[in-house]
Amino acid sequence: MFRERYGDIKDWLFEVDGRVGSGENANRSEGAGDSGISGEGTALLSSDGIFTYADEGFVDLIGGESAEALVDRNWRDVFGKTAARLEKEVLPDLKEGETWRSGPGEPWVDGEKFLQGISLTKTASGEIVCKVKELSPEEKIKIVTEKNKEKVRKLRDGLDELQNSPSKYDIYNTALEVLRGAFDIDFCTMRIEEDDLCLMKGNTDGVRDDGYDLYGCMEELSERTRRREELISGDGLGRLMGDGKENEANYSYLSVPIGGLGSVQVFYSRENSFTDLDKQLVEITGSHLYERINRARLEGDLKRQAIHDQLTGLYNRHYLDKVLAKETERSRRYGHALSLFMIDINNFKDVNDRYSHSTGDQVLVRIGQIFRENVREPDTVIRYGGDEFLILMPETGSGYEDIKQRLKDKTSSWSRKTDLIDFTLTLAIGTARYEPEGEQPVEQVINAADKEMYEDKQAISNNKSG
Repeated sequence: MFRERYGDIKDWLFEVDGRVGSGENANRSEGAGDSGISGEGTALLSSDGIFTYADEGFVDLIGGESAEALVDRNWRDVFGKTAARLEKEVLPDLKEGETWRSGPGEPWVDGEKFLQGISLTKTASGEIVCKVKELSPEEKIKIVTEKNKEKVRKLRDGLDELQNSPSKYDIYNTALEVLRGAFDIDFCTMRIEEDDLCLMKGNTDGVRDDGYDLYGCMEELSERTRRREELISGDGLGRLMGDGKENEANYSYLSVPIGGLGSVQVFYSRENSFTDLDKQLVEITGSHLYERINRARLEGDLKRQAIHDQLTGLYNRHYLDKVLAKETERSRRYGHALSLFMIDINNFKDVNDRYSHSTGDQVLVRIGQIFRENVREPDTVIRYGGDEFLILMPETGSGYEDIKQRLKDKTSSWSRKTDLIDFTLTLAIGTARYEPEGEQPVEQVINAADKEMYEDKQAISNNKSG
């Protein structure tokens, strides 16, 4: 126990603070070592960062219960990211007898605990003497103000970037990056119910998950937030779960709803880490996220409406120019022919006349489904207008004739069985092929398919009349 051998190294401790271990200063220091100096504190760490001693001043500054409760704990439990940063940037280069001090105007801020003037000194045995000094009220106000300004600036810039995210998944990932950048948290998560999506970003190396189900906690937190439709905050994921493991999961969390779509959470591996301003800013982020997702939905719906037929759900004629340019370029690149079907439903006018336009619409929808179900995945089915359809079939050989006959057979078979109409529908189909090495423009190929369709239609009419 450090206190038992305190007398052997007391002079060392106070030399760290720029004093000598004798005379008046030594007497003052010895008393301070037992009771703590107001606004200052000293602790001793083992070489692997475990507290072996702390005076009352140190315990008061970190908001601990007692020195006994602190001993045997890792200093990362107290200083969080500060300890991790010091382990990486300072301790490897610190030699015996050397002291590292945070510079003027360089306070170490962790949540609402403000510790300034941290110094670390390595002893001959490899232990670390850690001293801390409290900030003055004026310094605290200045730091809070500057910190909040920077936090708000980062969040504002991030939300501007969020507005320019092109897709839903870009929106999700950008929002998490915005939260990480603005709040300097350990990790953040997002749960979107409609997409059955759970995303996580951040460093979870410092989060102990051997005592509880981290993902189970996040799901439970998300579900509670969605049900309550309000911000939830707290310390201790174990306490949240009520599984009796609260001491193994003492991490601060904020969770806010994204409208009724899901929730977003931020986590920090220290208790009492989030201020009232943090809560307000995370709520603002959730609100912006909800608005941006809804706008993306609307933009997606408008885009879909622009290229899809509202009745059948097939692509419409406005989409034709775009897909023709893509497929003809692919045809030339790979040297494969592009086949086209121009299709007309024979005697479709009789459906509207004998029944109703509503029945006619239902027939168009079902025939559109038949076309979609009986062509290949890469083929494009377009409602060309009225009861006319165009099908583009890239990379086709002679087998397209089989598809042509199958479409005719499936349509006639369905019309004989359906209760919508009581006569058989037939199809007139014209076919044409765009050859990549040929000189015929694709527009002429479409005209050729259209001409053959009318010839097929005339032939069917003549057979009926004959």
